[in-house]
This record gives sequence, structure tokens and C-alpha cells, in this order.
Amino acid sequence: MYSVLEQHNDGSWWYHPGFTHDSYKEAEEHFKKSFWWDESRPHRIIEHTKPFPQRTLCTRDFVSFGFGGVEEFFLD
Repeated sequence: MYSVLEQHNDGSWWYHPGFTHDSYKEAEEHFKKSFWWDESRPHRIIEHTKPFPQRTLCTRDFVSFGFGGVEEFFLD
């Protein structure tokens, strides 16, 4: 699985529901369609085997993900 994470101004990286794809290419195309108005926005595509919960999550280390200061999901 490949998921797109986009960076906010505070340096955090955000995952949004539906931003996981079967290939890197599909993930990159989804980013371009979703952020057509800001294609220069920093983003990363990460490869993983554990599926993300289908809710918005953020991270700073690409391992622990959460929202509102509560860690909810770990990729390792």
C-alpha cells in the first residue's frame, strides 16, 4: 500500500481517508488531483503493509499517528 501524506505549515504530516493506493503512481496522481490548486505543497508517499484507519490522522515521525495530541495508530 502507498499513502499520501501532505505537510501543514507547522511541519506536521497529515493522512486523509481515501489517500491510500495500490501503487506509488496512483498515490502521486491522487495527490495531483486533490491538490491541483497547490501542487508545490510538500508531500510524501509512504509504503506500508498495515492499513490506515479511515479517518484523518497526523504525524511528525511517520510511525505514530493521531489527532488532537492523542496517538491512535502505529505503523511499526
